[in-house]
Amino acid sequence: MAALWTMRSTWPSGARFAWVVRMYRPRQRHCCFSSHGLIKFVLSPRWLRPSRRTLHRRRPTLSPTFSFNTARDQAHQLLYAKDKAGGGFHTVIILVDRIKLDQQLGDTVESFLHRNGVESVFRAETIEHLSTVVGMANVDQKVLVTTTHKLSLLVQDKVLLARLLANSSKMSGAATSLVHVAIIADEVHRSHTASTRDAVSTILDALRHKTYYIGFSATPSHHTLRLFGRPDRTATLRPFDCHSIAQAVEAGQIVNVLEHFTSLSCTYTIDKPTDCQDHEVDSWLAMELASSCDAMLQSKAHSMMHHFVYTCKAKHVFAKCLVVARNRKHVVAYHRLLSGYMKSQNLPGRVFCTFSPYDNVHENQFNTCTLSQADVIVVCDKLDTGYNEPALVAMYIDRPLVAHGRIVQLLSRLNRCRDGKSGVFVLDYANHPAQIRRAFDEFAHEAVAPSNQKPDMAKVELDFQTACLVLWTTLPGIVLDAHQHKRRQPTDTLPVDDLVHRLSRCSKDTYMQIKHALGMLVEAAELLDRDAPYLPRQWVMELYRRLVDQVCAVKSHGEDTCDKTCDCHAVRRHLRITNMKWQWATRWSHTTASTTFCSL
Repeated sequence: MAALWTMRSTWPSGARFAWVVRMYRPRQRHCCFSSHGLIKFVLSPRWLRPSRRTLHRRRPTLSPTFSFNTARDQAHQLLYAKDKAGGGFHTVIILVDRIKLDQQLGDTVESFLHRNGVESVFRAETIEHLSTVVGMANVDQKVLVTTTHKLSLLVQDKVLLARLLANSSKMSGAATSLVHVAIIADEVHRSHTASTRDAVSTILDALRHKTYYIGFSATPSHHTLRLFGRPDRTATLRPFDCHSIAQAVEAGQIVNVLEHFTSLSCTYTIDKPTDCQDHEVDSWLAMELASSCDAMLQSKAHSMMHHFVYTCKAKHVFAKCLVVARNRKHVVAYHRLLSGYMKSQNLPGRVFCTFSPYDNVHENQFNTCTLSQADVIVVCDKLDTGYNEPALVAMYIDRPLVAHGRIVQLLSRLNRCRDGKSGVFVLDYANHPAQIRRAFDEFAHEAVAPSNQKPDMAKVELDFQTACLVLWTTLPGIVLDAHQHKRRQPTDTLPVDDLVHRLSRCSKDTYMQIKHALGMLVEAAELLDRDAPYLPRQWVMELYRRLVDQVCAVKSHGEDTCDKTCDCHAVRRHLRITNMKWQWATRWSHTTASTTFCSL
């Protein structure tokens, strides 16, 4: 017989809240917990596996299939759990943050529970239906699958909320041993916001029952750990259970997505129009417009499809790839260019794009196949998390990425295993490999956070090293001279004015990498109170100030947003890109990055 221990605490907005502390397998020997402030649940033998903690850290490949199975198993098990006073759960609510996951998870939970004798499974179709199901008093036990959005809408509807409160007052007077409510939430690192907590708190206050919250996340943020984490003896917040990416790769459960990661950089010459007066402004304007011009996108599209067709598709007939664009207009442009490539090469490859509608432009205007039939899938913000397709073997990234959790979630679309899938490829046209490596370092093992407000100095050191690597390899003339030899005098730095002028002629992606790394280095160097080799702190701060305060003051130019008198229209009409070359950067493993940092 297993036992589930939970500890009560106070929800930030007033609702009752509980943390699952430990659940033991049958015949587990070590059981060393104080019983002070704990509630013990005696579990039925139907508990086949442990469900660990309020925050359950899972590897990214477990979304969505494993998450669905875990949620359904946990909901089923909670219906049979009893506390020491005989109290059980009368309601289990499973929360997801997207409509597609709501449909998929609802099918999984409903079919499984029906096969196991649980008939009261509800899927809220509208907020009216959600209000009715939540306040239903004639059902002893029920499982409800819904979205956080519907829950928030229910709270905002005063009439439905008042009706729910009235029904709950009748329920509270009935004598019953079912006194608990459980909420199971997936992807809590992105879906569990302040508004979600307020909505959940209001609903739980209406139910007036003891509530237990269980969350799942592959990339828990600092906020998530502060809300759900368990403090250890060193005042560090940890998830109760963690099956990390490193463990999953070692066990062969997922594919290592960084094994064949390659970053590409582009060099080109911009032929600017001669009627521009301000040379410096025109340089930055030309850099911005060059990143989205047709010639640049066409060159990237050709590079992507040449790699996919001759490296991936030639080896694996089932292979699919994901193209990650910067915005919705680029999604449409890539769909046109990639489809044109397939047609020009007489290839049967099918291209599918997905994006939210804009300016009366909808994805249905371009797609001639379904998502499951497509060989090439072009996305922007859709399908970058939660999408499960084991046939994906390649990803082509043309979007700057900053947030570590977003990077890991996006690249983890490739890590599903399947027969014949020996490896995956990532070609990145916009990000520095050291930044991608830093993101995976954050979640490769157990993610932790300090329980106090002090920064984690180990992570600060990683940020310091990452920023140095990015700047050493991107800032012209800092480490390598004009002959590509290492500079002997680290203290000799280029004048800031000269460097800013040279940066105005680099690609926008390289500029964005430099600006982000400068900000990271300024913050990390201040916390560590030391300078980086070749990068004196005062010099870095001045360069960062020039890039942020002066260069970024130049407004962003859009073809549809600028008026007819803006100089960008003349630049766009006459802009020509020549001598375009793609350079394959060296793949940076953790050992390579550490060796490079130490040698410099």
